[in-house]
Amino acid sequence: MNTRQQAAFRRNIKGLLKASGQTQEVYAGTLGISAGFLSQILSGERSGERKAFDIANRLGIPICQLITDHNLESHLIYQKLNKLAPKDRKKFLQTLPE
Repeated sequence: MNTRQQAAFRRNIKGLLKASGQTQEVYAGTLGISAGFLSQILSGERSGERKAFDIANRLGIPICQLITDHNLESHLIYQKLNKLAPKDRKKFLQTLPE
């Protein structure tokens, strides 16, 4: 990863951690890395480059989204919608403007 991609990766991991509502320790387990390594990624001490593909796979996010400044918000919304029961998902989608 180049410097810009590393910065985007760090920002996206921070945003996903915040959106998850989990502690760093719990979220590190979700990512398949140690809490110490996650802390180093978030602080910029380590790039996380060698684990980026594994992390993307664990999150179900294409690596290109994880290492770019594209907003991951739509992906997070999609993930949350898929967790809803079909009737609740349909009800929610009906509230959206066309």
